[in-house]
Amino acid sequence: MILIKEFENYSASDYYDAVTIRPERASEAIYYLLKKRLVRAMGRVFELHGFGLDDHFDDTIDDFFLYLYDRGDGRPFAILETVRERQAFFGWMVGTYRNFLLNKAKDEMKRREMMEEARSKDEEEHQTDERLVYFIATAIAYADQELPPRNRFIFFRMLLTILDHKLSLPQELVAQAMGMHPVTYRVCVNRLKTRLSDDVTCLEAGQRFQLDNAHLLMQNRLMQGFDRLYDTLLPYYETALHALSGAMDINELRESYANGIVMHEETQYSYPHRINARELFQRLKS
Repeated sequence: MILIKEFENYSASDYYDAVTIRPERASEAIYYLLKKRLVRAMGRVFELHGFGLDDHFDDTIDDFFLYLYDRGDGRPFAILETVRERQAFFGWMVGTYRNFLLNKAKDEMKRREMMEEARSKDEEEHQTDERLVYFIATAIAYADQELPPRNRFIFFRMLLTILDHKLSLPQELVAQAMGMHPVTYRVCVNRLKTRLSDDVTCLEAGQRFQLDNAHLLMQNRLMQGFDRLYDTLLPYYETALHALSGAMDINELRESYANGIVMHEETQYSYPHRINARELFQRLKS
């Protein structure tokens, strides 16, 4: 996503109109607003309220962009329709970023506590691969249940990449096909990988994840097919792809490559389709 200077002199009302009246320009306008126009105000908020986070300022801005994109009823940037005053759009954006940081800090504190419990428990009792298969299958099923459509697709693409990267397409092209900035896409992949790793750790510590009936069935299928996990995950990857509003663009990209049956992200690691639970968990944490 190129930062377009036409947004440089927009007023708060102009920005609001750009993202609500012209939704095709929303990603460009919001990205410019966060990265250029409001970067100083956002930086001051981060200095005051980001001290409990491990993330750098730029990472939180990318995460906030994803939050704005996904938050709502399934349409990109639907949350922005809750803004009551067009003229107060900048203030709303800065205030929402503040609340985003505070909630993120709370979530990270809880996650750290659960991970510490898991580490202590792991020192006393080594989990068997069988139990780890159960934890990973549960965490994957829970992610499928909870993630919004776009992140769900990126999540399964990330998993398939870990298992076999050789059919990968360039990340920049994938991001472009999805209407995402490459940096934002990369941040999203890293966050999803960390989330999955942390969820497995929390399950090891004794936390319970509530799955509906469909995802209890998915959990069981993943456990039964873990020795051929790549093939087991493929149907869920395809389902996630078909649920995207931009599925046609992605399919056209896949078809433009001779080996584009599956779309992956390039990586320096190469894993066979068969991988044991311990190896997969270590890769998620790397």
